[in-house]
Amino acid sequence: MCKLVDAGADDDFTAIRNNMIAPIVRFKILSMYYPDRFLTIHSERHLSYFCEKAGIAFSESDDELVLQRKLIFWKEAKAEIRDYSLLEYVAYLYDHFGVPPTVDKGLAKKKSKLSQLKKDLKDFDKQHPKKKLTEVEVVQRSSLVSSIVKERAAGVCQLCNKPAPFYNKSGEAYLECHHVVWIAKGGADEVNNAVALCPNCHRKMHILDDSEDVEKLKEVAKLL
Repeated sequence: MCKLVDAGADDDFTAIRNNMIAPIVRFKILSMYYPDRFLTIHSERHLSYFCEKAGIAFSESDDELVLQRKLIFWKEAKAEIRDYSLLEYVAYLYDHFGVPPTVDKGLAKKKSKLSQLKKDLKDFDKQHPKKKLTEVEVVQRSSLVSSIVKERAAGVCQLCNKPAPFYNKSGEAYLECHHVVWIAKGGADEVNNAVALCPNCHRKMHILDDSEDVEKLKEVAKLL
């Protein structure tokens, strides 16, 4: 439990995810120690239901932590509920949107955005063999690679393991695509050479390009 509490203090989403305590207990502990940063809702289905009802963009790869953070950001943007405690906010969600249905067929059948992006990338490469790429086509491919690595990061920086510092106007966690081995140094524009970083870590990599960080990110890119 101590490790979970420490991870909560640092917003270390990776450590929280890897903790062996059952989710229902895990979130009770986090919301008890940090009542201003974690919701008491542990159900991914309930969280995604509230995001859908509130018009918050999310994907199937978003887990409880990411969905909670999106809902909290939404609360902070709403003047009428901004001053609610998170306990009051949870009550508001259930009162305002109701309890989600037992089976949400719409969400169950929702096509994975990440799978679709990967398919788009394969289709793009079939249409544009690498030896024939033009400058415009390179930009288009880079955009697909960027979308894939951001989607699979699920709103968490892959270097510092902290959640994205803010959400963009579309309600998506703001992260930046970084090529581990820079394209300028011969690195490939491939998903296994790219990661999603928060703006601070991205700037750090371009200024320092620390060898230990590079090796860590190489392993992350290979695993995903």
